[in-house]
Amino acid sequence: LMAGIKEYIEKLKGKRFIEQINIYLEKQPESRLRQLKNIEVYQQDKILNAVDQDFVLAVNEALDSAYPVEVKLSEIADLYRGTIASDQIDEKTNEVKELLLKKINSELERNQELDYDRIVLSIKDE
Repeated sequence: LMAGIKEYIEKLKGKRFIEQINIYLEKQPESRLRQLKNIEVYQQDKILNAVDQDFVLAVNEALDSAYPVEVKLSEIADLYRGTIASDQIDEKTNEVKELLLKKINSELERNQELDYDRIVLSIKDE
């Protein structure tokens, strides 16, 4: 059982889920899930003290509350590269908006069960 719990903790702290958990913690700073940041997989006592029904419910809520869609910062920067006249600012901003909406809509098409309101954009600096 402990091996399974350790694997669970390790996966939650991994790249795939930690972003969703951090987004959730920004909205719910008092959540029991905050303990995850202070737990390492080799700390059996901390794991046993932290992981209970409330912790698992918070994990489920966090993973269900936000769905990150990755956008590379370079994709946005490319749209602003070069010289931009002051009367082109709105046009360039609309191009960025179109790029972001295209990313969101692409994800919605791939995942039919996903709600628009759950999507958050994760801007990554490659």
